[in-house]
Amino acid sequence: MSRAYTTIEVRRDEGIAWLSLARPDVGNALDGAACGELCEAMTIAASDDEVRVVVIAAAGASFSVAGDLATVLRVGKPSPVPPADGGALFAVMRDLPRPIVAVVQGECHSAGMAVVAGCDLAVASSKARFWMPELKGGLWPALPMAALGRAIGVRRALELALFGVAIEARTALGLGLVQRLVDPDQLEIESFVTVRALAQRSPTALRLGLPAFRAGLDEDPDAALGRAHVALEAILASDDSREAMAAYLAQRPPVWKNR
Repeated sequence: MSRAYTTIEVRRDEGIAWLSLARPDVGNALDGAACGELCEAMTIAASDDEVRVVVIAAAGASFSVAGDLATVLRVGKPSPVPPADGGALFAVMRDLPRPIVAVVQGECHSAGMAVVAGCDLAVASSKARFWMPELKGGLWPALPMAALGRAIGVRRALELALFGVAIEARTALGLGLVQRLVDPDQLEIESFVTVRALAQRSPTALRLGLPAFRAGLDEDPDAALGRAHVALEAILASDDSREAMAAYLAQRPPVWKNR
């Protein structure tokens, strides 16, 4: 977890891998380098049995703002990992056997919205703001729409894209883009409480169940149900499932073995 990246910072705390976008000077713009580093950092986190939850956060005032094309194309220090595109990033997020939580403190535009939508949950400051302005400049927000359509519904995502109007955090909460809204000075502690609670859940159930659930969103109902049943059978056959029953009968907290 100590890899030296150029666009993100990584730290581990009590079973939680915190991945923070770390280029506040360019609004934490998501380019190929940032996507590549996020892909590798998440993959490394998922290979560590002690990591139970992955958090995507950001340094500075903005979560992710790509002000213009020049910002995204700005050349910085070379990344130690190969670049990746948005499709690769979302493939890693879809298959990651850990819950992924976004923590949004401020402005969140376009590709940043796509990352939030690709997470399993999002905690946001009441001062956060979300915006997809591409169509006003003659472009189409392809990556955000692919993620947002699944997260908040096609019609709601289309409205945000077609009108290009920024929405406040409370509206994002109502749309389901974020699940928890907190005061700015409480964001750090409340986000930690949220992810710490997730870290107490059965790692085996999450490892097998989450990827099956995410993949099933792109399948017809029968295929999705079949995938869910396969995951459930594997969970029921696990040591952690037996531990869950033993802990329930003994009225004690479970001690997970992650197998």
